Amino acid sequence: MRKYISAAFLALSALLAPVVSHAAVIDFEEVTDFEVSKYGGYYYNALVNDYGVAWREGRYNQMGSWNVGTTGPSSWYPGTPGNYAHSGDNYVFGPLISSLNLIGNGVALTSMWARVANTVNETASISIIAIKNGQLTASKSFELTDTYKLLSVDFVDADEIIISGGSYGALLIDDMVMSNAAAVPEPETYAMLFAGLGLIGFAARRKRTAA
Repeated sequence: MRKYISAAFLALSALLAPVVSHAAVIDFEEVTDFEVSKYGGYYYNALVNDYGVAWREGRYNQMGSWNVGTTGPSSWYPGTPGNYAHSGDNYVFGPLISSLNLIGNGVALTSMWARVANTVNETASISIIAIKNGQLTASKSFELTDTYKLLSVDFVDADEIIISGGSYGALLIDDMVMSNAAAVPEPETYAMLFAGLGLIGFAARRKRTAA
């Protein structure tokens, strides 16, 4: 009986341990609940705590101006049924002048595809910085055009990663390779935990009754 209890406790400890998630490509294809924007196009703007991070607009600390877009009419190119994703149908976009903040615990951003649209000039600069314990730990800058470009970021173990442009126009992002080293266990994990504790208690009570 003792060996079964020990094994159960080891299994439960593993469930409670921080979940280490491997970097995965985030292409936003899971988003399907789109609405038609008054400016044209199909948008979804309810990313809050998705993909292991909190999505915030830096200016107002909310999602705000950043949206997931999909194939359809565009406010940038009126009347054109465009597909502005790098792959698939969906992508994230927002104003260059407003930063996109990715907040979590041990956030890693390996790479992403990005482009700009509706800018004053043919090119636009963006900066990506990493913050840990309130301190700047890494920074990179990139020049973008209206053609998607692979950005190798390679930031790890950040509390916050901030993507910003500081000029007028739109920034489009797709196929992000990102992970959160301290992912929160899923509800199913807690269900398994409580089920395991219940089985241990039942087994112990049954042994006492039999004795």
